[in-house]
Amino acid sequence: MRSRYLLVLILALTVGWFAIDLTTPAPSVAAPVAPIASPDDELAYIDTASFIRVVDPVAQPGQAPFTWTSSSGGWTDFTVLDVNADGIDEILAIGGGTARLWNPTMPGDGPAPSFLDVLPSGFVYTYVAAGDVIPGDGGRDEIILQRTDNRGTNSPYSVQIWDGNDDGTQWTKVYDELFGAPWIRLVTGEYNGLEGEELVMVRTSLDNRIKIISRTTGGTWGVVADNSYTFPWIDAMVGNVNPSNGAQGELVMTRRDVLGAFPSILVFWYDPPNPISDAPNGQRNNYPYFTDIALADVTGSGDMEAFFIRDPERDDAAAVAMIGLNWGSDPFPAAWENGIPGLGRDLKAVTAGDLDGDGLGEVVIVRSNSYQIFWAPGTNTDDRSNVISAPLRSPIAIGAGNFDGSGLQPPRMAVSANLIEFEMLRGGANPAPQTFEVRNVGGSGAFLYDVAEFVDWLSVTPIEGTTPGTHTVSVNGQNLPPGTYEATIAVTARSDAVLDSPQEITVRLTVIPTGPLLDVDPQSIDFAYNVGGVLPDPVALNIRNAGDGGPQNYALTVTTDDGGAWLKVNKTRGQTDDVVMVSVAPQNLRPGDYRGEIRVDAGDIEGSPTTVVVTLSIEATGMVVTPTELTVVANAGAPSPLNYIRIDQAVEGENAIHWYAYVVPSGDWWDIQQKLAGRDYSVEKTDEGLRFVEANGTVRALSTVDWVILTPSQGFTPNDMQVTLDMDKAPIGASRVTILVDGGPGTPNRFQGVDVLVSINNGGAWLPLLLQP
Repeated sequence: MRSRYLLVLILALTVGWFAIDLTTPAPSVAAPVAPIASPDDELAYIDTASFIRVVDPVAQPGQAPFTWTSSSGGWTDFTVLDVNADGIDEILAIGGGTARLWNPTMPGDGPAPSFLDVLPSGFVYTYVAAGDVIPGDGGRDEIILQRTDNRGTNSPYSVQIWDGNDDGTQWTKVYDELFGAPWIRLVTGEYNGLEGEELVMVRTSLDNRIKIISRTTGGTWGVVADNSYTFPWIDAMVGNVNPSNGAQGELVMTRRDVLGAFPSILVFWYDPPNPISDAPNGQRNNYPYFTDIALADVTGSGDMEAFFIRDPERDDAAAVAMIGLNWGSDPFPAAWENGIPGLGRDLKAVTAGDLDGDGLGEVVIVRSNSYQIFWAPGTNTDDRSNVISAPLRSPIAIGAGNFDGSGLQPPRMAVSANLIEFEMLRGGANPAPQTFEVRNVGGSGAFLYDVAEFVDWLSVTPIEGTTPGTHTVSVNGQNLPPGTYEATIAVTARSDAVLDSPQEITVRLTVIPTGPLLDVDPQSIDFAYNVGGVLPDPVALNIRNAGDGGPQNYALTVTTDDGGAWLKVNKTRGQTDDVVMVSVAPQNLRPGDYRGEIRVDAGDIEGSPTTVVVTLSIEATGMVVTPTELTVVANAGAPSPLNYIRIDQAVEGENAIHWYAYVVPSGDWWDIQQKLAGRDYSVEKTDEGLRFVEANGTVRALSTVDWVILTPSQGFTPNDMQVTLDMDKAPIGASRVTILVDGGPGTPNRFQGVDVLVSINNGGAWLPLLLQP
């Protein structure tokens, strides 16, 4: 995870809404250095539950440390950015196919920045980055995403750049490029000295390529550099580490597989006509290889220092796991270049930021489940925090940013009402909705919050908001018996830094009794059935008194539109509260739609009588014949071989289809089928064969074959039909016939043919059997 080093002074005070005493200071965490002179950075990381957390190693004087946790999890990586150039950082996170912008602290005015993009199923985001790559937009950061893709041949990955409006609420995709291999690093920085930052893309697959793109003020994307290299890259960062190059940034990189024979740390800069040129004194031969890089100005000289961590592959106390390099002339502890021993083999990441607000960068090293801060890396290597435990997700994602603004006054939550009361007659109209407001009566501008309610009869809209926010409370007491009901609405800030959160609002609903009320559920029942299939399960019909007055007598009357007795109930009378099982007996019905009613009569009470409509949809069952091809090989004078054909129905059950089977010349059947396609016709069985009679009187005859014997030649599904040969009549050599199975009128795919190749050998040597189309 990478974060750009930001130092922005923001002084913002919000006028209070309610009169709340804020004179008592909140607990604070003492800074290890001089008092804070400007807004400090916080640390953000993804925890073991895949939620994003923000912690504040140093609180502003008199204030509690800023903390925040995302309201949803599932995140795998993130980057720190400022999409509206207000000096307060946001977090752009990815997880699976989702990319979302989070606002740990809201600005003092204007709408909340927002970004949400969800990929189609099967695609995922693989990398996230950000930077001010579009010049002339006031310093706003753009969003950079890499995802899996399939839009181009041999292009399984793509990179997109999204440009936001001034407040970061609307986004436009301005760059979308397909690639044949994933980029392992997407980093931004001022590399070529022109306005706007450049996007540096680094990959190891295919060709160990470095590609740098830049956008001009006119809006054209151009390639600054596109080079391939011999050895695979590990990490890359862009920053002004070499002051001899002016204000331009350099590209700091690490690579592997060079075995100490070639540099494993390299620094490149832009030196036309060479877009990627070796910076002076930028190469280091180090082994084992360094795996993560952080850049920060820790000396206050204006240029950045570079810090590298690695697994030293040794367990002794002298093993060096971290170094720091300074290419400027400003004083810098020589111990950094020699390396820091004794850190162990568990270093996973390094990041940097101004965590104490002194205008200088601090360096944070990260282990599997903890981190440690170097408070004064520009003057010594010994001023460190104790190791701080943290539930870090693997692979580790961590970064620094100014998420709480100036931090001069914490936000404080207040709601306009702590009790909302409703009253209604039982069974009558629901009472009119009411509203409440959520406000920030402290400092630090607006904040995000969530609203939750925990009972079915209560609803609140919307269920999230940004202060100030108004919410509508509605109740539904239609199915509630008389009585008084209470529930709680919880309003919870998304940031742990918001004081007086959560707030609870009690909602009280009084339902006034009026007498018995018949309630029947459901009001309609739908059954579906396939002829010959499994009967649909019965459905429970609930009959109850939804009012007061105790159990009530009821009676049922069952009718059907066609007069049939296919609609059944297991009882015809009873007392509320009761359950009646409703079923159907469709075995003797033809395919089609049927309708019936169940009338529930509970006398003169309210809601009685009521009618439950029951529909039954019966579909014809399709026929399945297997196999569709059959080869029969026999020897003249020998018994007939035995084969079987399975005739089944498309749904589980039996006796859905009464089928007939015939043996016809193969070519004749397929010719007739082509001519009859889409026409209305009937089938007649004669002594000579089959006759297909069209509605216009046209007759097409089809002879039958008598030397192929089907046993049985008719039956009900499911069934197995035996296929044998009359060896006295069967012709010598190869013959083709079709076994035609007729499912009868109304059967989907009524006629199905099984192609049969019969080969009868009359002695002599066997030759390969050639199947002709």
